Amino acid sequence: MRNDRTDRRRHRSRRRVEHALSLDPVFYVADGAAGRLDRGAPAGPDGTAWEQRLLATYRENDQRILARTADALAREARELREQYGHWVRLGREIDAVEARIGELPEPVLAAVGNGERHLDEAAIKARRLREHDAALGALQDEARRLRDERSAVQERCVTLRATVAEEFELACEVSERLRWFYTRRRATYTRARQRAGRATPLDVTTQAAPLPTAAWTTQPCPWVPAGFDRTITMEVEADVR
Repeated sequence: MRNDRTDRRRHRSRRRVEHALSLDPVFYVADGAAGRLDRGAPAGPDGTAWEQRLLATYRENDQRILARTADALAREARELREQYGHWVRLGREIDAVEARIGELPEPVLAAVGNGERHLDEAAIKARRLREHDAALGALQDEARRLRDERSAVQERCVTLRATVAEEFELACEVSERLRWFYTRRRATYTRARQRAGRATPLDVTTQAAPLPTAAWTTQPCPWVPAGFDRTITMEVEADVR
């Protein structure tokens, strides 16, 4: 388990470094030059052709972040789906066994089987009680076994959810840094275009606004099964209370 955590931290650190983008002087010079060259270029709702290409590049690289994260979490996400499904099934099995316990009829102490006519009343009653206790004990043992198994599965589910949620949050942070990287590049371009004397104040105000946040970063973690937080998380919190 320790090795798994160490591997995840090492993998995460590499991804942090890979996406720790800064505005390199080369970009600053190139984007400024592009802005000056585009001093007379028409600007549509999405900006000039240069800005549209920049936005397309940002979106493409942002989707790569999501795709890489999905690839890295493929095993954990698959196991989480399987374990959560198993947890749900175990819950239904426990409910069924507990229902059978509740429906177990009281022993008919006076019932006499064909091979019991030679026994006295006390022996027959004792036999009926033993039979009832054996049936009840078997069901209780089955319910206990299922609850123990479900607890172990639940613990694994919680661990897996924490892993995928942490990696998803990291990917969102990387996406946000990427967004501001391209926002700064566009701002450099826009300032240069304004200084060239062709961009109007309205153009600058509109195009200098931050690029839109990636839609996937505003959604719940896609690798946490639907209903997980409503069931397992609530049950864990209830157990803590």
